[in-house]
Amino acid sequence: MIVIIFISWMIFSQDEAVEVVPETEVPVTGQLPGETETGLPEAGTKKSALTAEEQDKAAIINTVKFFVGMLGTYSPDAKFQNITDLKSMMTNRMMDWADEFVRNNLPNIENQSESVTTTVFKTEISSYSSQSAKVTANTRRDKINQEGQKLISQEAEVELIKIGEKWLVDKVAWK
Repeated sequence: MIVIIFISWMIFSQDEAVEVVPETEVPVTGQLPGETETGLPEAGTKKSALTAEEQDKAAIINTVKFFVGMLGTYSPDAKFQNITDLKSMMTNRMMDWADEFVRNNLPNIENQSESVTTTVFKTEISSYSSQSAKVTANTRRDKINQEGQKLISQEAEVELIKIGEKWLVDKVAWK
């Protein structure tokens, strides 16, 4: 009973209200410096266009991230559909590797139970010219099989060749 009275006294005896007032007021406009209310750059300001090399490097990185992530993600139920879906991004040399890989492994697919999900979290272009590039992709791979789940880090070295305006994967080597 004494505890109830004490708690009631604590709750009802606190008449003081605490008011928080900022020391300075900062107007919030929701726009960045150099922008108008529409969010567009102010008249007379220019955003610099990407150079051909910057465009190439962006295309290379995007290609590697997508390709390695998809190539490294598989399950027996998919029956190598991940590789088939990537063929439009491969050179003839890489397509030959893909065809041979599927031909050699498809007959044993029913005996496999391992599923892998691969995420590329970092890429680095180690060599670049306007016609070829080499990229290291750092991945995190989540492997699931009869023994359980295992998270591993793995690198992939990717070589690309520019054919026409498109960057195609010529070789992938898992490290």
